[in-house]
Amino acid sequence: MSQFFNKINYSSSNEDGAIEREALAAKLTGGQVLCITGSGSRPLELAIARPQKIVSVDFNPTQNHLLALKIAAYQMLEYEDMLGFFGLTKSDQRLRTFQYLSSKLSRESQAFWESRPSLIQNGILHAGSWEHYLAAIARAATFFRGDLINELLSFDDLKSQAQFWDSKWDTSAWKAFIRIIGYRPLWEYVIREPGIHLVPKDAKIWQILKDRFDMAAHNILFKKSPFAWLILKGRYNVSVALPCHLQEKHFATLKNEVQNIEIQTVDLAEHLKTTSDRYDAFSLSDFGSYAHQAMYRSIWFGVNRCARDGARVCEREFLVPRLPEQLAGNRLKREPELETRLAKLDHSMIYKFIVGAIEGEKK
Repeated sequence: MSQFFNKINYSSSNEDGAIEREALAAKLTGGQVLCITGSGSRPLELAIARPQKIVSVDFNPTQNHLLALKIAAYQMLEYEDMLGFFGLTKSDQRLRTFQYLSSKLSRESQAFWESRPSLIQNGILHAGSWEHYLAAIARAATFFRGDLINELLSFDDLKSQAQFWDSKWDTSAWKAFIRIIGYRPLWEYVIREPGIHLVPKDAKIWQILKDRFDMAAHNILFKKSPFAWLILKGRYNVSVALPCHLQEKHFATLKNEVQNIEIQTVDLAEHLKTTSDRYDAFSLSDFGSYAHQAMYRSIWFGVNRCARDGARVCEREFLVPRLPEQLAGNRLKREPELETRLAKLDHSMIYKFIVGAIEGEKK
């Protein structure tokens, strides 16, 4: 666990920011937002909606160093140069660019990156352990199904894609592959997923993954999904499928808005317990994947403490099922129809949603 929180685990965008903004929409623009840093893509995606302030917290300082460097890139680079620095396009100037950006970083962030030049040389979007795992999956998938992958990523209409999925993709070979990547010991001993002990012992990880990929194949175009390109090709397709915060049409907005992101290296539960801030929206990723029940209850208690009336909440659910509305004192009013629709349209494919509003305290 300690190793997990002392290295970059996530560096690209593994969640669909457009879905996140829709879940929180009524309270984002001009509001006060709390989110988890992760790869840094979450606060950047939220900044597109122009909140007054985003407080981005992470217990892992390396994830915050990554966000700080991304923010500096938005502030000081032009769009094409930023793509090259991030590793989305070719560049032999990344170390030189880092020297230019480093004046915007804290001493701690400067020292972190200066001691890891290879991460910069390779492009910081490829620095995460999870991204290395996805690249390995992509290499294996390409070896066995290269032509089928190219065809799956070519469709422009859902009906044709769904027919292809059902008739050509969803074969015994695919099911065997899903069983391999859903093998619990793989997650425990190879990926070293710190929350694997929270996944119910009787949960069939491979079946959960298969069901969610099946749903995605019938509801979103893989060609337009950045996450699909990551898991099937090991990289984004710059011309076809980039996360919103990496698209040129949002660059000018983000260049101006990233100044409103405040980074804090702190445990989420501790922040919610001690902060005097009050929030209009909470973007909490799948924190329940890593929190034992007492911690989970504590975090939701903190959300209620820090929420303004009607505050919006978005929590993602991966392999650990949660029912936060059943926690004593939780004023969350869930919106099941919206949750179902978001899960179907989410370009990151693998999540369910816990979405709703924190109702005001009864007088």
